Amino acid sequence: MSLTCHVHTPSFLLASQTFIDSLTDEQRAVFSEVGRAITDQAYETYVDSQGDDYLAIVRGTASN
Repeated sequence: MSLTCHVHTPSFLLASQTFIDSLTDEQRAVFSEVGRAITDQAYETYVDSQGDDYLAIVRGTASN
């Protein structure tokens, strides 16, 4: 976590435009859904790894 409470989680799904263009609409939808799921899971994993102190900082309720 940064001092500005930004979380850096480098988890994303990449593909070339050629690959995307080769997919059917259904396959494109699944690909997008998986990309969102990967990002959501990465955030959850990061938060879980930081413990209660992290959540207090993010919520602005940390005691000094």
